[in-house]
Amino acid sequence: MIEAAFAASVVAALLVLPGAALAKAMGMPGSVALAAGPATTLGVVGSASLWLGFAPVHWNLATAFAVFFVLWAAAARRSRVWPAIKTRDPMSRRSAAVVAVGVATGAGVFAWTCLRWMQLRASRGFDNISQVWDALWHANLIRFIAETGVASPIRTGELINSDNHAAHFYPNAWHALVALAEPLTRFAGVPAGYPRLYNIASVVTPAVVLPVSAAALVWGLARGKLGERWAAYGASAAAAASALFPSLYEEEAFGSVPSAAAIALAPVVAVLAMSCVRDRSRLPIAVLALAGVVAAHPSAAVVVALLVLVWWATRLVWSPIVSRLRDFAVLAAIPVGAGALLAPMAIGLKSASSETEAFPFYWYDLGLTHTQAALRTAGLVSRTADESVPFEHRAHLLLPLLAVAAVGLLATLWLRQWWAPAVWALFVVAATNDLVPFGAGACNPYPLCGPLPLRPDGKPSSDWPSFTVPWALDKVSGSFYHDPHRLAEVLTLLAAGFFGVGVGVALRCADRLLRPLPSVRQWAAPAALGLALSLVLAYGHHVRLERGALAASSRSDWLVGPEDVKAYHWLAEQPGAQDSVVLNQLEQGTGWMYAEAGLKPMFAHYRSPSFSADQACVYWFAASASRDWRVADAMRRLHVRYVFESPPNYWPDHPDPFASLIGAPGVVPIYHDGPVTVYELKDLAVSHDQEDPAVSDDKNRFCRG
Repeated sequence: MIEAAFAASVVAALLVLPGAALAKAMGMPGSVALAAGPATTLGVVGSASLWLGFAPVHWNLATAFAVFFVLWAAAARRSRVWPAIKTRDPMSRRSAAVVAVGVATGAGVFAWTCLRWMQLRASRGFDNISQVWDALWHANLIRFIAETGVASPIRTGELINSDNHAAHFYPNAWHALVALAEPLTRFAGVPAGYPRLYNIASVVTPAVVLPVSAAALVWGLARGKLGERWAAYGASAAAAASALFPSLYEEEAFGSVPSAAAIALAPVVAVLAMSCVRDRSRLPIAVLALAGVVAAHPSAAVVVALLVLVWWATRLVWSPIVSRLRDFAVLAAIPVGAGALLAPMAIGLKSASSETEAFPFYWYDLGLTHTQAALRTAGLVSRTADESVPFEHRAHLLLPLLAVAAVGLLATLWLRQWWAPAVWALFVVAATNDLVPFGAGACNPYPLCGPLPLRPDGKPSSDWPSFTVPWALDKVSGSFYHDPHRLAEVLTLLAAGFFGVGVGVALRCADRLLRPLPSVRQWAAPAALGLALSLVLAYGHHVRLERGALAASSRSDWLVGPEDVKAYHWLAEQPGAQDSVVLNQLEQGTGWMYAEAGLKPMFAHYRSPSFSADQACVYWFAASASRDWRVADAMRRLHVRYVFESPPNYWPDHPDPFASLIGAPGVVPIYHDGPVTVYELKDLAVSHDQEDPAVSDDKNRFCRG
């Protein structure tokens, strides 16, 4: 546990401190700098690694230090570069301490719940291998960046398309940051393998950013309306209570860490952008922060944009701070600046958008009415929770939190902060539309329906005319893969914010009622906040088993178990294994051999978006390697010597081409343990007269010689 704690500290420090130091050098107050730290760090990492990808410069600790040092030096001389910060009503030390206690409570509850469950219940403890396909990609990408120094998001094809290095885009600012932790832990004498590093970072990152974001949202909602003291109390309560909502544990279970972290940071970036209207000297940090969430996962930009746009439409349009044009120009400068920093990502984002449309995640076969779907969406009861915990039990666990959040929602409306409730309502409608599509064209079950939501005539919603309401709903939810559990995180953030506003309003009202009792009034609010934080800890202890089980629901040995891990390390010691490519069945999770043992699998993920002809040839016709010269030549070009087979498949209804390896001539089994079989290719075909009819009859003509 001590080694895990050290690795967690390294990841947390890398995430927060570089960006916070840069923001502080720009003259921001310490509390604001710490809140903006994670997003700013990701902004620097994401933009630097993107542009360095065009130069023969490796991303590593030295490069990262040089980049941050240059920026720190420029920020320290801000009088020549940017105007000095004009801080307006900075947060007092007392308020900052109050908020910090809540943030530490929320972060501690989440991290302890997930890490302790992982340590005690998951096989291999912190070295456990998650069975979800996202986790495989994240762990492999972290190792790839650490070993190769290639951290550009538009060069991830060098990993996922191992043969032809076909272009591929994946937002990897978080991966590039976590990759820096590996040499730090190794230099400190506490080396963490890549599965362990991923597991710990996947918990620590959301544990840090979600409480901070919840606190920032409450501060933005309540600071100008309730005053600093009550806004601080509410922010502290929201930060602590954020760890009790189930959404973040679901993201942990799905392995959607970069997406979860980016979305969690969206309110921080939005509130920072709002503050720029009064203080333009914060613009550089706001630009970096927005670039950070986009570089971590572009879906977060949708949340930031909606929060800021609705705030502008409901506040600044009617009551401008300077002038409508100037206020809008300041806000518009932020995405323009972030877009300039991340300009090369535009091509990648276009390809990623097409890929998202090709592989959506629709969860609408629940048999619910629109009213039921809306209630479950607003109540943060997603499909994942329905499947793992009885609905009645889940509702019972959430009811106290939702009751306070509902009071806070009404209080937010009373305070005339229309923007947050409006965005909340929009995401409730969008998530409801993904569960139960609006219109008579909804069909069931999923495989027969195609893309959703559907028009009444049954056509995909992408065919709706542009800028109509269904088109807008489809675009909003499409940024989140039409996946309710990702949309639930946005709603959780807003619910945590409403929770904090509710607590702040309640404490302020109680303080006014206690005016006749000054001796009681002096201690009532601090005591009430202490009680609230104690209740959070008690409640966290009460739900720790349910939340821990939810977060670790993908940490079984279903696909990749002890036999697989043992085989990875055995194979790594065999002659030529480190210098060759291992042909693996990509749907069996065997790509974990790279993150775990450093072997080079042909397929580093559960799917390959761009099979080369040679890859397709050897994948489907490996059993013919000694009978067909075309297959044998493809094996030689790809440097394949070993074949790794370990059923079952992730998708059991898909054909398994490796089933024909059993008894195939020239394909010799050299290792067998449980479901794992390792083959070595011997006596590959040489003569062009050797042709297998099965290969010749292939209509796809994968093997052309």
